[in-house]
Formats: sequence, C-alpha cells, structure tokens
Amino acid sequence: MFSLHETTQRRVCRTAFVLGCVLPTLCAIAWVTYLHRPWRESDWQQMLRQQLHVQATVGEVRSPSPGITELVDLEFSDLRSGQLLGSIDELRITGWASKTALAAARVEISAEQFPAFASVIATWLASEDDSRLQMQAETLRLVGPRGELFELANIRLQSLVGADTHKQIKLLASPIETGEGTRSTVQLIVDHDSTQSMVTLETQNESLPAWLLADLVPGMGGCAGASFTGRLQIASTSQQPSGSMTGRLEGIDLQSWVGSGSPHQLRGTASLHLESLKWKGPSIEIARGHLRADAGKVSHSLLALLSERHYFPLGQQLEGAEIPADRMLDFDELACHFQISRAGIEISGACETSKSGSSRGLLANDGQLLLREPKYRVLQVARLVQVLATMQPEASWLPATREALEIATRLPLPESEGSAKEPLKKESP
Repeated sequence: MFSLHETTQRRVCRTAFVLGCVLPTLCAIAWVTYLHRPWRESDWQQMLRQQLHVQATVGEVRSPSPGITELVDLEFSDLRSGQLLGSIDELRITGWASKTALAAARVEISAEQFPAFASVIATWLASEDDSRLQMQAETLRLVGPRGELFELANIRLQSLVGADTHKQIKLLASPIETGEGTRSTVQLIVDHDSTQSMVTLETQNESLPAWLLADLVPGMGGCAGASFTGRLQIASTSQQPSGSMTGRLEGIDLQSWVGSGSPHQLRGTASLHLESLKWKGPSIEIARGHLRADAGKVSHSLLALLSERHYFPLGQQLEGAEIPADRMLDFDELACHFQISRAGIEISGACETSKSGSSRGLLANDGQLLLREPKYRVLQVARLVQVLATMQPEASWLPATREALEIATRLPLPESEGSAKEPLKKESP
C-alpha cells in the first residue's frame, strides 16, 4: 500500500466532505425551498390553466413525498365567463408528463354549467396535448339549479389517445348504495376526432334525475322532477349540436306540462316511454313514444278546450253536460301513443279499461271515456302550443306570449308552405 502525501489527503477529505455532506444538504435545502415557495399556488394555477383550459384557484399545495402533490380546496371556473364549474376538496397528483394519475375524495359539479363544462372538455380534446389522464374519486356530487343533490360513487375516469387524432374519455360510476342490493354502473363516453365530438350516456338499469339533462335536451325542463333510465347521445359539430334519446321517464308531474300559471289543471304522475327522441340545436325533430298515468284529476276547462278547439271529442257522459269550467274530474287512466314531427302530431288513445267497445280514448274513469282520440289522424304542431301556453279568449292562432314562443322554438314546426294545410281525416275503422 502506498501512502498519500498529507496535502493530498486533506484535498481528498475536503472533496469527499463536499460531495457527501455539503452538496446533498444544499440540494435538500433547495428542494424544500422550491416546494414551499410562496408563489407555488399561482404556479399550479397557471399550469392547470394551460393543461386543462380552465381558470383554477388553489387554496393550498402540499408535497407529502417526492413525485406526489396534493392540491387542497381546488376550484375550476370557465375561462370566458368566470362561472364556477366545479370544485375538488383535495386532489392527489402522481406524475404530470405523458401519464397522470389523479385521486380525489369528493368532486362537485354544477349541473347548470354542463354546457360550459362540455365546452371545456371539447377544447381539451381538440388540443395537441397527447398526455393520458387517469382519475379516481370516492364521490361525485352533482348540484342542481334549485339546490338539488345527486351523488355517484366509485368514480373511474380514463382518457385514451388513439390514431388519427382520435381521443376518448371514459367515465364509470355507481349510484350511492341504498341497501337495495347490487347496483349497475353508469357509463359516460366522450369521443372526439377532427370532425365532431360525441357524448354517449348509458344508465344501464339505474335511474338518473331528469334535471341533470334539463340544459342538454330540449323540453326536458318540464320533466325536472322525474327520473330517467336509458340511453342518450349528443353530437357536437362545427354547426350546431344534435342528439337522440331512448328510454323511460318516471314520475312526471303533469301539471308542470300545463304550467303553474295556466287556468287549466291536470294533476297526476305519469310515466313516459320514449321510443325515439331526436333534436338539432334547440328544436325537436321527432318525438315518438307512449304516455301513461294511472290516476289523477283534470279540470273540465281543459277538456272543453281540447274538444272545442282541437278536435278531441268528449266522452258520452260529458257531452252536453252543464259542468262548471273549474270543476275537477277524477280519472283512473290516461294513456296514449304519440308522434311529433314536422308533418304534425299523431295521437291515438291507449286506455285499456274503457267499456266503450271499439272506441279508443285518452282519458277514462271507471271504464267510461272522458276524452276520445282526435277526429283527425294528423294535427298541426301549433295546436300543442295552444294547449300548453295560456290562450287569450280573442286569439285565433298562437298566443302572443314569451311562453308560447319558447315552446314553439322547441317543436318541429312545419315550413311556411304547409303551415296552413288542414289536418287529414282519420280513417274509419
């Protein structure tokens, strides 16, 4: 063994001390200082803005271990309007490069901001960012416009990037356990390519509150208290959104269709089986299905309106009877098949308990028809506006009200060429 000169030994010891003690200490101090820099919340807010295209507010940033970051009291807002889209109580982030894993306890989203939220997702999908995102959350809370709450559990979200600019976001969730046994999984898929974005919702056997769809599906605002089970598709292109829906709506308040300010009354709870509902922009193109209610009350004024102005014959026991307009009549069955399109409205009675032989009706009580199906096979769509909107006594066509205009914009009104045509006679059985 050779011995180093004393000067060399000192240099070696100093170098080893610097490399083994001083540099690691300085690196640790620099790392701690960087993680606890006073402006790190604003750094994360700017990063989220660039990555997710939203305005983000971060209450606190934590770094429990290397490679893991926790964002506390995180809020997302729309870049343009500044409206709050949602919030996350605590978001745990692992990685932020080609693949990011997120975990949260509770995510809260405002249902009123679904259109803006969809715009944010479309912007993110259209970007050149090809990073993959995975997220899990214990609870997703959806807040309605009137403070309604609906919660989903076991949230699993994953983004996929395919060939030819195709991107997909897939979300799986289950309704909160209620002790009723095994629950199905609600599935939401967002597909995006260079031409359009497509959103597909499958509720499986689960029911979702209809108010979740009020701002997405034309006419769904009148079913806000109901529950929906079925399939929904919405396509967004450079022109205008379109969509289709099939399934069932349970628990529809019939008076909400007539309107709280209407002089007519229709009380009861109905179910609606939608065979097909298609729309483009704010207007329905076709609606076909079956409506049924088991029991309720109807004002004689509504039946008289349908009879005198819209070709619906009254039942035999009501024809020529002197009945006050505000008198409420009981019914134990309301049932009809319907189809609404630009060609008009086709309505056929479907009461099953009627004792009127071959005569079909829409409304019955104790086996006796209160309202028969219309005399014509096809009625003009504008007649539905006259029924649902308050009609002035002197008006002969559409009511000149904002309410009537709002209803009309959601219906498939015909072109001007055929708007004055008379309805077709119903064929004799």
